[in-house]
Amino acid sequence: MNSTWMNNKEICDALDITPRSLRRRINKGLVERQVINGSHSYRILDKSLYPTLTIIDNQITMPIGPSEKAKKTKAHIEQVRHYIEALASISAKTSMRVNIPPPKSHTSLCILLTDTHVGKKTDFGFNTKTALKCINSIPNKIFSLPINFDHVGEIVLLLGGDMIEGEDIYGTQDHHIDSPVIKQVENATQAIWDLAVNLRENLDIPVRIETCPGNHGRMSKTAHEESNWDNVIYQHLYLVSQERCDENLVVNPNFRVFNIINIQGHNCLLHHYGTKHTGTAATRIKLAGWMHVKKWDFMCHGHYHKSEIGSLYGKQIIKNGSLSGYDDLAEQMGEWDPPRQTWFLVTKNTPIKVIGFLDFDHGKTKE
Repeated sequence: MNSTWMNNKEICDALDITPRSLRRRINKGLVERQVINGSHSYRILDKSLYPTLTIIDNQITMPIGPSEKAKKTKAHIEQVRHYIEALASISAKTSMRVNIPPPKSHTSLCILLTDTHVGKKTDFGFNTKTALKCINSIPNKIFSLPINFDHVGEIVLLLGGDMIEGEDIYGTQDHHIDSPVIKQVENATQAIWDLAVNLRENLDIPVRIETCPGNHGRMSKTAHEESNWDNVIYQHLYLVSQERCDENLVVNPNFRVFNIINIQGHNCLLHHYGTKHTGTAATRIKLAGWMHVKKWDFMCHGHYHKSEIGSLYGKQIIKNGSLSGYDDLAEQMGEWDPPRQTWFLVTKNTPIKVIGFLDFDHGKTKE
């Protein structure tokens, strides 16, 4: 059944979708588009796909009041807004500018922690308990590395986003989480803070935390880019560090998607998304553009749940793995990568001197 013609805003409002989703429906033949004298108009071709609409005599009527999805999204946005405003009012009492002590030697041990996805559950043995167990096991894995820690001047914990699984990121996500997002934030903050304190106290080496947000922390597709649950975790860590008053355990929170970090005089670009590959023409152009604009010497990122080491013009690109390992998405894509995180040494003379992996035992095959 055909419906009346509408402009772009009217049909997006009627179907409760974004312009991008509208384009997908046009491509699938669910919505018809016509252009007359440069003016675009649209009409719905399949009424059954949109049960919230009523079509009477070719006229569309909307149900009174917002849809359940709209109500949920609005409530979620309000919850996050009030929560972040409360944190901002607390942190406003202290300066967010951190004095980072110079490293005691010319070697920095870096631990790249991304895609921990606290709160996620899979059919392959991963859940909140597994994620926290992995994070809690990192200190012992670090202590057993073949490193002379007397020569390490600092430990840099690089938090590269997707520290939690989040909520409402994709349509069926409610079936793949085992806790609400606020509990995910609490668990992740506690585990990461315990990790930093453990390293600081057992190795007696300064520890600093550097950050950038990922995509799973975002609160909605229309909210500000910095309104991200990863950033709430980072702000929590910062506030806790201020209470501890240890000049050798500092949190340097960054809420933007790109972060340039100075490590032993080299610029590290920390960016959650990075590039899927380093060898194709398109990705080389993108990396070269970032290299020109951001002036980075090496780059760290996550997002793809697959650990790889690439290079461009002699500069290394470290793509991190995840804690979840094999999951439903990997199964569908025919991909497999073990649950893994990355560590590496940076010296004054060499950006990446030594590199290795921290491997975990779960999620390697389907149970």
